[in-house]
Amino acid sequence: MEKRKIEEYFGCAKKNCHEHDSLSVPIMLLSKLLQDHFEVIAKSYGMTSSEVDVLFTVSFHERPISPTELYEGMLFSSGGMTKLLKKLESSDYIERLPNPDDKRSMLVNCTPKGKELSEQVLAVTINDENNLFSCLDDTERSIMEKALEKVIRRIIN
Repeated sequence: MEKRKIEEYFGCAKKNCHEHDSLSVPIMLLSKLLQDHFEVIAKSYGMTSSEVDVLFTVSFHERPISPTELYEGMLFSSGGMTKLLKKLESSDYIERLPNPDDKRSMLVNCTPKGKELSEQVLAVTINDENNLFSCLDDTERSIMEKALEKVIRRIIN
């Protein structure tokens, strides 16, 4: 997103030229900018943000999980998930294991290589996030976290 467009939006907002004040627009702008930023981090590891997201999800589980469990909590179709899992498996980041409860299905588990990569990318992501949000003092950050949590909980309930 062009910096000029963002400056135009906030300049207009300060002059009250929007018909309705909306928090959704700056939140969506922030989401887009953070997603674009995370995509750059993922690319530096030769991956897409979707691949890193799947790897994070698999590596954070204490046990192998089914692809169904994985994509139910994510934004992908099962076909999209299958493609991502195949790529991660071919890179030796995940492994597929027979499901002892259902011989027709497989479980997904993080390999040591995948766990190591996940931890590296997570450390870089956290460091980068801390840098991006360093413009907020501790009070502002706390207020923002609480306010966003409140809105998210309202939406999901």
